[in-house]
Amino acid sequence: MPDNNGLGEYFKQLPANRREKVLLIMRKTFLVALGSNLGSGEKSPARTLAAALHALPSAGIGLLRVSRFFATPCFPAGVGPDYVNAAAELFFSGNAPALLERLHQIEAHFGRRRLERWGSRSLDLDLIAAGQEVIPSREEQAIWRNLPQEAQKQESPGKLI
Repeated sequence: MPDNNGLGEYFKQLPANRREKVLLIMRKTFLVALGSNLGSGEKSPARTLAAALHALPSAGIGLLRVSRFFATPCFPAGVGPDYVNAAAELFFSGNAPALLERLHQIEAHFGRRRLERWGSRSLDLDLIAAGQEVIPSREEQAIWRNLPQEAQKQESPGKLI
């Protein structure tokens, strides 16, 4: 911890359990949307989501809470099997771009290939909020939503997921 007016020394003198609590408070919370409609390997989509959640700690990401899993129709209709979706609240000591990079690594581990915007996938981990900030911004969302649907298939907001 950086030393700001003696805070570093104070921090070092705290009992280990208190230091851990301070570090948890210093970490930022993030919201992530999870989805799968292909599963990975021999795992079903639901088992793939569960395995991805279990993979978070090895990537330095803490899991605070997770929603129940939902069955969601594929969009656009008819392009693939239906999805299993969930949402999770995570904590991470880095910033949003660093977390997004780790989420993409986890996706790749479960067979995700980023070949098309709206397509079937083994695992989708979308970063949707960093602290109180919604990602992408309202302005970026508005620009993207106003694109024709064909253009939306090819493009995604710059700071999106």
